[in-house]
Amino acid sequence: MWRLDSYTKPGSVVVTMPHAFASGWLMPQMARMVRDLPGIEPWVATSDEAPDFTHSEVDLPYCMAKGSETG
Repeated sequence: MWRLDSYTKPGSVVVTMPHAFASGWLMPQMARMVRDLPGIEPWVATSDEAPDFTHSEVDLPYCMAKGSETG
């Protein structure tokens, strides 16, 4: 696996998640996260497809699964 040069900077964190979760939750939290964690530089990738970890490098994947709930 390889990373683009900008992703190799110290503090870079690559996050992937569905579009709706990124826009509805993560983006409103981004300013506070960057303020509270000044050493990180977040990179956000959105997709509604499951991540393919054999061809990409992600530090924090957030995935949603379809399934049944059991009580």
